[in-house]
Amino acid sequence: MKRSIIFWGFAVVFFIIYYRVLGHIWNFLLPWNTYTDIIAVFVIIFVNIPLSVFSADKIIKVISSDKFTE
Repeated sequence: MKRSIIFWGFAVVFFIIYYRVLGHIWNFLLPWNTYTDIIAVFVIIFVNIPLSVFSADKIIKVISSDKFTE
């Protein structure tokens, strides 16, 4: 239970970081209209959420392994 809470906490933190980075890149490169907003929703759903869960999974594995202490 504790590991699950920590995992989802890391996932939320990574989601917020990736969301802000994506927002800065998106606003800098693309014009502001309805089509880009719809594309942004799909990018957030299909790229940002899985990437944040993947990053949280990897960081939990790195923290729980003894490789980084050697």
